[in-house]
Amino acid sequence: MSGRPTAAITGASGYLGSTIRSALDAHGWRTIALVRSPRPNDPDAIPFTLGGRVDPAILEGIDALIHCAYDPSLTARDAIWHVNVEGTEQLLDAALVAGVGCSLVISSIAAYPGTEQVYGRAKLAIEDIAQARAGVVIRPGLVFGPHAGGIVGSLSKVMALPLVPLLAGRTHIYTLHEDDLAAAVLKLATIRDSPTTPVVLAHPEPVNVAVLLRSLAAARGSGARFVPVPWQPVFWMLRLAEMTSVRLPFRADSLWGLAHPPPPPDLTKAHALGLSLRPWALSADPSPAR
Repeated sequence: MSGRPTAAITGASGYLGSTIRSALDAHGWRTIALVRSPRPNDPDAIPFTLGGRVDPAILEGIDALIHCAYDPSLTARDAIWHVNVEGTEQLLDAALVAGVGCSLVISSIAAYPGTEQVYGRAKLAIEDIAQARAGVVIRPGLVFGPHAGGIVGSLSKVMALPLVPLLAGRTHIYTLHEDDLAAAVLKLATIRDSPTTPVVLAHPEPVNVAVLLRSLAAARGSGARFVPVPWQPVFWMLRLAEMTSVRLPFRADSLWGLAHPPPPPDLTKAHALGLSLRPWALSADPSPAR
């Protein structure tokens, strides 16, 4: 790259996308937000809908495409594949036509061979598409930070309740600080010899689910009481609700993933890149602020 590099970021208005965009801006990049509803005060925002037609012209002159967009509201497998998987394929094909320097795809640690979680399987399919097009795949753990969004932000909101159901409290989660994700993206967007297999990013020490939830409550100053509840009945209640098209704040598939944690992360590539990953810790209210 010469001069000021340019990155296009899908899902730039979401938690991960906005975090990555802020980091790139701070390091001298010009960033273009590919979002469904561009903000009037953002001159570097372009309309983009995952699953819709992608005009390669919007990606011309881009040094790095960072694909963070994923529609988590979908629960039917066909819809998930049409929007998230096929949508990624259309985007990366357009990037090839436009001559984008490199494409980075944000996957998930939930994507591992043998997973029965629909989300994990969709992410695996997305990874296959990316790697077939020489894209770089990043598998982050549960991303957290001072003002986390995503799943951590949603869980934090639940801590406002006086009674909180403790589901799958004996399982564990692998986590990743948002700044460590941003550092990895910055490095992978600029190196010449990109990894050809997924880069796993998660602290190797898992966090017990009950410990994680209690730390979220403490960070909010919440006095919530936790009530252990078997996850299986709740899973089926969520599934039934989804079959009737009821919109819920938490998906059955997410609960399945919580109850079936992934294998320990292989950090070989992260270490080779010189990345240092910090453990789970909260020092401020993690409610969404981006």
